[in-house]
Amino acid sequence: MKEVFDLFPTLVMAFKDVIPSNEVNDIFKKLKEYKTNDSDSALVHGRSSFSTHKNILLSLDLEERMQEKVNEYTDYIKLKPLTITNSWFSIQNVGGMLKEHIHGTSILSAALYINVDEKSSPLVFENPNPHARFNYEDICEERCLYTSPFRSLYPQKGTLVIFPSWLRHGSMYNSNLTPDRTVISFNAHGVY
Repeated sequence: MKEVFDLFPTLVMAFKDVIPSNEVNDIFKKLKEYKTNDSDSALVHGRSSFSTHKNILLSLDLEERMQEKVNEYTDYIKLKPLTITNSWFSIQNVGGMLKEHIHGTSILSAALYINVDEKSSPLVFENPNPHARFNYEDICEERCLYTSPFRSLYPQKGTLVIFPSWLRHGSMYNSNLTPDRTVISFNAHGVY
């Protein structure tokens, strides 16, 4: 008799078409008009509202819908309720990248894709097992769920991806090839 234990899985949820395409296009036009700065240290060749707009979801009347998806995530894994605490957007130029990083002061983080296409750089998650990259390099016939050092999600317009804030993510040196690749990001914390 065999028993399999998938120890310590990490939940990443993707919600497709959270925002209908006509609304996504309107949001994209609005975001392009916002004044921003280049102070987001994780972003290469682009601009971000990280330090200038603390809650872009509220400005765009999206916070309630995004909070519903956060609630779905927390319900699924039996977390206490979390509240969206800050949100911002970034617009990457062609050749831009997102440096690998975590959101160390949050519980959950998310990316809502506004302007992406098949040429957009993926969202890449690093396996939290530090040995996965090295131990299986030469002995794997094919990488799988248990041996992959990275997992890539290719963005689609109107899709929301929610993940634990401690999960290291970025574009892993994949250059963006979409003009004005636009993402709204947010964090959620417990308010107890």
